[in-house]
Amino acid sequence: VELPAARSAFAHRPALVWLPPAALAAAGPLGDAGDGGRRPVVLLLAGTPGGGVSISFDMGQSWRRINNGISNLYVNALAVVGGTIFVGTDGGLFISTNQGGSWTAAHNGLTSLAVLSFATGENTIWAGTQGGVFRATGNVYDWTPGNRGIVSSLVREMLITEGTLFAASPGGVYTASDRGAGWTTATKGMRDTFVWSLAAVGRDVFAGTESGLIYRTSDRGRNWTQVYKIPFSGLAVYA
Repeated sequence: VELPAARSAFAHRPALVWLPPAALAAAGPLGDAGDGGRRPVVLLLAGTPGGGVSISFDMGQSWRRINNGISNLYVNALAVVGGTIFVGTDGGLFISTNQGGSWTAAHNGLTSLAVLSFATGENTIWAGTQGGVFRATGNVYDWTPGNRGIVSSLVREMLITEGTLFAASPGGVYTASDRGAGWTTATKGMRDTFVWSLAAVGRDVFAGTESGLIYRTSDRGRNWTQVYKIPFSGLAVYA
C-alpha cells in the first residue's frame, strides 16, 4: 500500500491485523476474492494514514482498498472481535461485519472522534481516544467513558494482558483491572513518562517513549526498568 504524502494532527503509524479462521467463519461467506470462491485461511488488513483500510487475500503479496462507508481515511487502529472489524480514525470509529465489504459508523457516545487505539477482552472492547477511554460491551456499540484516575485525556495506545488493562498517554502509563472501572498511575521507574506505544511479550509489557527510551515491566506496571535507548536524538518509539 502506498502511503500518501498528506499529514494530519496525529503521529500516525500503519495498523495491521489478521483475521483467523474463526473470525472468517463468524463473518459469514466471503465475497469475490478473485480466487474462484475458495475461502483463504487468513486475511490481512492494513490501515494507513490517508489511504484508509486495505485487505490482502494472499498473505500481503497484493492489496486492495476497502473504504466503502469510511468517511475519514486517516486510520490509527484496527481490531477484530469475533466476526466484527473495528477501525479507529481521526474522524470516527467504523465497524464491518462482512470482512470490510462495507463499513458503518459506530461512534455513538464518543466525546472525541479521534480514535487512536483499541484493546479487546471477552465480550468487551475499549477505545483510546483524544478524549480518554471508552468501553462497549456485547454487540451494541454505545460507548461509555471509563476515565476515572486518568489525568491525560489523550490515550495513544492500549492493551490487555494477564487480566490487566494498560493505557499509554503523554502523562504516562495507567493500569486497571480488565473491567476498567478505575485507573492507577503506573510510572514508577520511568524518567520519560510521555509514552507512545505498548507491547506485551509473555508476562512482560514494554513501553516506548517520546525520547526514544524503552521500558519493561514484569509485575503488571508496578515497576518499570529501562532496557534500551535509541542511539539517535529526536526519535520517539511509536510502535
